[in-house]
Amino acid sequence: MLQPAAGLTEALERSIQAKAMQRIGYALVDENLTILTSNTSFNRWAEGQPGSLIGCSLSQVLPEVIGVEEELRQLSRQISGEFTLPEIYRPGHLPDWGYYLDVRIEPMGGPARLYWSR
Repeated sequence: MLQPAAGLTEALERSIQAKAMQRIGYALVDENLTILTSNTSFNRWAEGQPGSLIGCSLSQVLPEVIGVEEELRQLSRQISGEFTLPEIYRPGHLPDWGYYLDVRIEPMGGPARLYWSR
């Protein structure tokens, strides 16, 4: 069986990873749960524009965190751990075309990383 050249395999792997990353939204938040940065996928999901979420409170963008803010602040001071908000519903562009996603929040020894995937 023929094997693809090493360079081709690496290029294909990078391409697949890039495509996967386009569907993963992420944001970095500080210990006060203020958004420091986010990618286009996260902004689109939050109905913002690129860069427009910087400085916003996480609870403004993700009201599902209201009531668990202290847990998230504690998590932001840790080195490991995770907090998951499962099956958050967001409406789609058409009335019956909504979708569910899971939001995971992980500490990074500084800003906490928040990301979602469908």
